[in-house]
Amino acid sequence: MKVRIGFGLGVNDLLGSTASFGMVVDLLEHLEFDSLWLSERVAGPILDPMTGLAFAAGRTERLKLGTSLLVLPGRNPVLLAKAMASLDQLSGGRFLPVVGIGAQQDEEHAAFGVSRTGRGPLLEAGLATMRSVWGQNQASSDLSSIYPKPTRPLGVWLGGRLPKELQRVGRVADGWLGSLLTPAECRSARALIEQAAEGARRVVEHDHFGTVVLYSSGTRGERARTLLRTFRSDLVASDLMPEGEEALRDMIGSYVDAGISKFVLIPTDPPPNWEVELRWLRSAVGPVVT
Repeated sequence: MKVRIGFGLGVNDLLGSTASFGMVVDLLEHLEFDSLWLSERVAGPILDPMTGLAFAAGRTERLKLGTSLLVLPGRNPVLLAKAMASLDQLSGGRFLPVVGIGAQQDEEHAAFGVSRTGRGPLLEAGLATMRSVWGQNQASSDLSSIYPKPTRPLGVWLGGRLPKELQRVGRVADGWLGSLLTPAECRSARALIEQAAEGARRVVEHDHFGTVVLYSSGTRGERARTLLRTFRSDLVASDLMPEGEEALRDMIGSYVDAGISKFVLIPTDPPPNWEVELRWLRSAVGPVVT
């Protein structure tokens, strides 16, 4: 199982200024991180992920480029499929799409014009349409005449934590990117996904399971405590958010033991110096990359 370490900027304003984005991209390429991941919050102070990744593609040659995650319900799936295929072509096959139903926030629901209760079926229908555009559905479709096509069959991963979301991963997705789950919870999630895939007579590849890990290179700040209170008040910080080099390596090792091999590492607080932060992180996780 190949362990891969990517870096994400999350849904908070870690950059402080968009002028820092190019420097972060260049450092990730230079330090040989596996991938860059951009999240989506329409109502938040962060870059549009597709635009940001297109910018990153233009100044890198090796770095993979992922969405963690992009909201599908409420978007035109034909136009989104064309945009994703275009980015995959321009980046030389480095695009890694992860989509989902989006955050449980009223302003996000309003932005996409779709209630949360109706998003699951729309996601599944939209994903099927996108695959038809890319020519990846067995059934013939007029949509297959739309170009460009991705450089290779484009695997789409889903996010999600709830049982029905994990079952959807098994039924229709090519992989899973979890978040805010402990290693033990990820092990259970993987089992549920594989069970659903077997029921649908599908297979999710054994190394197509990943998770977001929120970490701190120093002492956790108020952002980390607020996040924990909001989303996982049942846990203590050390259950989810490793602090320091040893704790981070141990946490990744626990996830690997649970069957997770792809990681998106996101700092809990804005680093005072991006070069120092990323060099520290690369050194910290180097021994766990296989």
